[in-house]
Amino acid sequence: MRIVALLLLAACSGAVTPDGGTPEAGGSSGGGAPSAGGNTTAGGAATAGGAATAGGAATAGGSGGLAPGEYDRNVPGYPMRGYDLIVPSARGDAGYPVIFLLHGGGGNRSAARRTACPGGVTTSPDCFVPLATQRGFAVVVPDGTGALLRTWNAGGGSNGWQCVSGNACTSDVDEAAYFSALVADLASAIPIAPGRLYATGLSNGGAMSHRLACERSDVAAIASVGAGNQFSTTRPCTRAASVLELHGTDDPCWSWDGGPASCADSNPGSKLSVAGTLQLWQRNDACDGGVAVTTLPDTAADGTTTRRHTFSCARGAIELYEVQGGGHTWPGGYSFGGGSGPIAADWVANPVILDFFSTH
Repeated sequence: MRIVALLLLAACSGAVTPDGGTPEAGGSSGGGAPSAGGNTTAGGAATAGGAATAGGAATAGGSGGLAPGEYDRNVPGYPMRGYDLIVPSARGDAGYPVIFLLHGGGGNRSAARRTACPGGVTTSPDCFVPLATQRGFAVVVPDGTGALLRTWNAGGGSNGWQCVSGNACTSDVDEAAYFSALVADLASAIPIAPGRLYATGLSNGGAMSHRLACERSDVAAIASVGAGNQFSTTRPCTRAASVLELHGTDDPCWSWDGGPASCADSNPGSKLSVAGTLQLWQRNDACDGGVAVTTLPDTAADGTTTRRHTFSCARGAIELYEVQGGGHTWPGGYSFGGGSGPIAADWVANPVILDFFSTH
């Protein structure tokens, strides 16, 4: 397919990253090897060490923490998998709620941020990151595994289920260990509000969000765009969590009905359907089968209409935005092209996701 061809060209030429930029030395979008003194603040001072609890949940972290601003941090033990940390101006007494913004397969942290910007304009105040910090969320934008084409090990890989995604999955990268190390470093830098971690992402990043909701007791809610819970196809996923699923019915890369369709991944097998994903979370969240369906105003000639499904659940909240005619895209955001399909222009995912996180 066209996306595969573009990504193979990028990998062979070493000239263009999936987000249209030039790869950094070592393939990092801003990480690189850690400095001798560890992570540095904007003023250049190294932070102290941190810790997470044995169950993987973040502790409240240090005292005051870093000043508001943006930081490029390294994860101890993972020199090529750093992260951007954006600290907001306002902070609650319990610490910052934190959102992980996860890139798609073949992307990087820069691509994740651009995808969630209207028209790909990264200076727009309507991008996901500035909107999130305005609401008091700290935002973490990490890198997956790889040099040029980074991926997450989001699950699958046996019994006919596709390994999602790329080398990160086929080599069974220990993402649980990586995120535990990341959260420990984060807790050394800022105080984290207990039990208020959130995750969102497109495609492979959305699937990784599902995995985090399955594995981490401190993840309160996720928003998955164009991806299902592939992790649950081969490993247990029994905890309750609030889930917002945004998915196009004409998604060419992760089909609404599941199956082998793929755009940038040659791993064989099938992906879990939207229905299969929601059935699992409905079971975990003790839903009673009730669902309210509303249609969003169709204000743009974009070839899409959107229906919002709100499920009745006892232990968590589940919502589905069914983008009829929509592709493998971030509603109101940016697509790198190559056959991803239409972008919904009637509404923007960013405030919808942030509203969901703010209430769960």
